[in-house]
Amino acid sequence: MRLLSRVKEESIEIRPMTHKDIIETRRVGQEAWSDLVSRDLGRKVLYPARSRRIIETYMWKEPQGCLVVLEDGEIVGNAFSHVWGKVGWVGPIEVVPQSQNRGIGRMLLAECEAYLAKKGCQVIGVETMPNVPKNLHFYFSCGYRTSRLTLISEKPLRVNEGRRMPDDTRELTQTELDGVLPRIAELSAQVNPLLDFSIEFIALFKKKLGQCFVLEHEGRIRGMAMLHSYNRSTDANYSSIKLLLMDDQLENKEEAFRQLIMACEAKALELGKKRMYTRFSSHSPGQYIAMNEAGYRLASANIRVIKDGDFEEKLEYHISSWAG
Repeated sequence: MRLLSRVKEESIEIRPMTHKDIIETRRVGQEAWSDLVSRDLGRKVLYPARSRRIIETYMWKEPQGCLVVLEDGEIVGNAFSHVWGKVGWVGPIEVVPQSQNRGIGRMLLAECEAYLAKKGCQVIGVETMPNVPKNLHFYFSCGYRTSRLTLISEKPLRVNEGRRMPDDTRELTQTELDGVLPRIAELSAQVNPLLDFSIEFIALFKKKLGQCFVLEHEGRIRGMAMLHSYNRSTDANYSSIKLLLMDDQLENKEEAFRQLIMACEAKALELGKKRMYTRFSSHSPGQYIAMNEAGYRLASANIRVIKDGDFEEKLEYHISSWAG
């Protein structure tokens, strides 16, 4: 097992996560988030533990970028690195309450940054909650700067709406994926030349996280949407639109955007889901208005902060987030 760093005086070490660590990693995350939410609400809250499948997916994508920190042999913190082409992001970083404010989070962040730089990432960032001064101080004092807000929206799904799959969209099969990967890379680059979301679509099928829908026009894929319909935590009625990409050459981008959203909603209803959730950048007022008109209501927001490089989204309509 590769040891990344050790602080001799305090018997602290950081190393890549293994499958044997998953139970403890889930505990650490639950303790960290329960403490944060309890402090915010002023009452005791037990936050749901992260899905084992999600942790396994993170580890499959970046086995050397998922880290645990041990103190006297016990796991007290963890962090996850994510690589999308030449864009890298970190999250979440979790440390048990009794081990916070001792520099452990900074150690984890520094190791993730080093990993992402080694992977060739020209942009490194993270999304965090803007209403938590401790979090903002942590990232700003580590050299991060504000980029923009990521909006978190939700919509109740109602069977009586009669939602059906739009005519121009269809569900992509796993056997088609290899042939579509070059197109995914092309659509990713239209958002930003440094981006490539291909690994997320591969993970979607390999880890059975949900479904992918494509919008076709004149025999060519013009848009794609990724629906995560797996059981998030203990909430089986929840689904999310994880990614949505569109060809900038489309004449009516707003209508195509709506069709892909409708395809995700139709599948979610078919699977018995009752709520849809999504995160998207605040860079486009037009997209926010379109989402609002489609019934999505702003629930909260994260703030995206960047340390290395510059990053701007070039497309008016697309969905992605630097958060798990």
